[in-house]
Amino acid sequence: MQPKLVRAPGQIVACAWCGTTFTLATTGRIPKWCSQSCRQRAWEQRRAAESGRSAVDVVVRIVEVERPVLVPQRVAVPTIPKGGAWPDALAELVDQLDRGLVYDRHLPHLVRAINEVLVAMERRPASRRSPRRSDR
Repeated sequence: MQPKLVRAPGQIVACAWCGTTFTLATTGRIPKWCSQSCRQRAWEQRRAAESGRSAVDVVVRIVEVERPVLVPQRVAVPTIPKGGAWPDALAELVDQLDRGLVYDRHLPHLVRAINEVLVAMERRPASRRSPRRSDR
């Protein structure tokens, strides 16, 4: 049995769990613990002791976490030629046709597209002029 404590103004008492000292209040019950967390830990300890188990189970685990890592890359994005870049693009088409890199199944669609280009060029007044000697 614990000895009975007599309350005195400003009396200092030690916590029954962690041993920290604290000052008693002037009224009310005499506390055994300095905080609610010490009171909770003492209760868990008593409960574990009553059941015959160890009060604290320490489990050490190594947890591996995979994190995606973004690696910047340069990706070539095909773009539609504009303005003066068309002759080079058409030259590339001629080269691919000569090397057999365009499938025969695509040729009818290609012929239609080229005919549409020629019709559109005929609608432009500038294309009706005769080409200069250096362009021939």
